[in-house]
Amino acid sequence: MKLYKYIKEPKAIVHPKEWDSTATGKIKWLGDGYVAMDDGWKDLMVSLNKDTFTLCDADDVIAAKALNKSMWDNKKKMRIREKYSQDDEFKALRTGDKTVQDGIAKIISDTNTERDAFYAIS
Repeated sequence: MKLYKYIKEPKAIVHPKEWDSTATGKIKWLGDGYVAMDDGWKDLMVSLNKDTFTLCDADDVIAAKALNKSMWDNKKKMRIREKYSQDDEFKALRTGDKTVQDGIAKIISDTNTERDAFYAIS
């Protein structure tokens, strides 16, 4: 997926009535003028909406990441809580439990890797 900026109001963007999901891939609307699309979706959406979508540059990616920071932070927190309670986390900090601390650090790192891949950052 690659990140694109759109310049029309979302309601004014023409969407396809039918499409082959195996050919188009994935699309995720981020709001605030950003959408992440596979090449198949990009080709389809550009064919229906001339001069609407542009591939984001590094500054746009930074802006989109900032707009969606709370979503990614919440995802990290949710994944940590699936494995560790808040008491587990505080205890690990108090006692220096490296197993829990490393487990939490890995969850954060894996989520950051997922986020960077989503924004097509290597």
